[in-house]
Amino acid sequence: MEKKIKKIEAYAKCLQEEFVYLRRRFAMLEPMIYDEDFINERSFWNKHVGFHTVRDTLIFACAKDIANICHDGGDRVPSFRSIRRLLSDKNFTVLEVLRENYVVRKGLTYFLNGVLTQYVQDYTERTMRSVEFDNLHTYFFGQSESLLKSKNLKSFVKIRNMVSAHTQVRVIDGKYCINEIEDLGLEWDDMKNIIESIQKAVETVSLMCSIDAISLDALKTQAQQSALAFWNIGSEANTLAKDIR
Repeated sequence: MEKKIKKIEAYAKCLQEEFVYLRRRFAMLEPMIYDEDFINERSFWNKHVGFHTVRDTLIFACAKDIANICHDGGDRVPSFRSIRRLLSDKNFTVLEVLRENYVVRKGLTYFLNGVLTQYVQDYTERTMRSVEFDNLHTYFFGQSESLLKSKNLKSFVKIRNMVSAHTQVRVIDGKYCINEIEDLGLEWDDMKNIIESIQKAVETVSLMCSIDAISLDALKTQAQQSALAFWNIGSEANTLAKDIR
């Protein structure tokens, strides 16, 4: 049992770290798909090849991260699918241990009359935190199931498997054709929206596993500011770049 608990905690920590890289990559990609002035400046004339090479590389990297975090389910692969499998233990023992770890606030101390005193939870607080854990569990399963069943996730898995990892061809009207991203019907906002959904699921499973969570909202802001500074976009970015230097 202890091995399973350590495994799921390691998976949750790993997903958090993977999401950090996804968020940073997407922040670098955003100006290349949403900022028309930036696109017009960087995607024409002698910059055309470089712009599209970098943009395509970032698209493939983000698609790979999305597919890895959500979809893969090997025995040693950290993903939402793997965590769902571990949490679906038939005897519910993993879930019960995680609930107990979440409910019991170990190591909390405070000073009482100048004496360091161990914090003792009352029944009400323990009950409240138990309910919180159950709500997190319900939310994670609902959010991750929605992601795993989504058409967009399947499209990102196809990009990773059939375009990024290696090229596959298909037969159309008797002719062999290379799979194209455009054929999947994805829009730019589809990547942005699925990343937001992934963030919520990552935050939830981090809380369930009682690991040291980072502020993913703050990470988003930092990543966007860093990307603007890198691409030298806007006065705020220029100021930030000077501060960094």
